[in-house]
Amino acid sequence: MEEQENRTDSRVLVLKTGTIRAGQDKAPVKCAVLNVSASGACLLVPREVLIPDRFELSVDGGGTSHDCRMVWRKGARIGLAFVPRGFVEDHP
Repeated sequence: MEEQENRTDSRVLVLKTGTIRAGQDKAPVKCAVLNVSASGACLLVPREVLIPDRFELSVDGGGTSHDCRMVWRKGARIGLAFVPRGFVEDHP
């Protein structure tokens, strides 16, 4: 997945930590939240860790969590879009 620069909202530098959870059978992955907007964020994750296309992100210190969809990955950085809770995408 490649980085896309067609964001709908401005991102704000935040520099927080967070945890990616991708299901009961997967170990949580610690990450750095580099920036965030109303519609998504950019994370720094360990390069060797496979991150699925859909996951939950919990941001430390604020008690917030988001359902997410990966939009792009470039090395250790990933861009994600927040997905409304309960939203199910159609896949042909």
